[in-house]
This record gives sequence, C-alpha cells and structure tokens, in this order.
Amino acid sequence: MQTEERYAPQIKFIGKKEQEMLATKSAAVVGLGALGSVAAELLARAGVGKLILIDHDIVELSNLQRQMIYDENDLDKTKASVAEVKLKEINSGIKIISYAEHLDEKNIGKILDDLDVVLDCTDNFDTRFVIDEYCGKNMVPWVHAAAAGSVGNVLPIIGDFCLRC
Repeated sequence: MQTEERYAPQIKFIGKKEQEMLATKSAAVVGLGALGSVAAELLARAGVGKLILIDHDIVELSNLQRQMIYDENDLDKTKASVAEVKLKEINSGIKIISYAEHLDEKNIGKILDDLDVVLDCTDNFDTRFVIDEYCGKNMVPWVHAAAAGSVGNVLPIIGDFCLRC
C-alpha cells in the first residue's frame, strides 16, 4: 500500500513533509471509551507512527451505542486488546501497543516513556492527576478531554501549565 496514495487527501491539507513527520511521532490514548476509541481511530487513520492504547475496562453491552470501534463480538473482552486488533486492521503500517491495565503511579513511567503527546480520555480524576503530574515532570504535552451528557471539554496542557493550576 502506497503511503502517498493512502494519505493523499491529508497531504493536500497538511503537506508531504508534515505527513512524513507525523509518521515519526508517538501518541498515547488513555481511556478507550466514547472519546478515546474515536481519538485512537483518528490517530491510526492519520498515520501517527506509534500508538499506545491504555484501558483496563472490558467492553459491555451499554458501550455499543456510543463507542463505535466495538461491536457485539467484543463483549467481555478488554477494550485495549480489541482496539489494538481493530486499529491494526485499519492501518497495519503503524506500531500499536495496548495495555489492558489501570494507569497509575507505579506503571506510568514504563507505559508513557518516550512519547510525543498523551490524550487523556479517562473518566476519573485520579488517573487525570497521575497523567498531569507525569507529563508535567517530563515536559510531555497532553490533552485533557472529557464529556458528560451533551457537553464536552478539551484542554491542551503544554509546558509549565498543569491541570491542578
């Protein structure tokens, strides 16, 4: 599969050098529910070079109406492992690694080592503050995203700014 052909519409928009640069970048998506599964799919389709997927939850029936990457065949499987398989089917040219575990102070350094950006698509503040602290100490840009009902928030956090601020 030709890279230029695959990404032709995107290259028209961002440029060939930028597409090549995107292929060298790495991103982590923490939380693979409604927000995270869509974000991970868009990153895979865009051609990010390395994608880390983190979620300890399993696919439940109530997820299927809003979490588009999953279907009935995925029930009771971990979201991270299902998303990895499906995203590799979407784009086999990128590296995808999944972690079916809860991100915490003990494992965050191992899992989020050497990344360009972290997307927080979690549904709890404990994990958000772990991400905030780690990314702040390591100067890793991250994006906090949250949705409740029909309202959503997105906050890019770069440099000295932090979520607790």
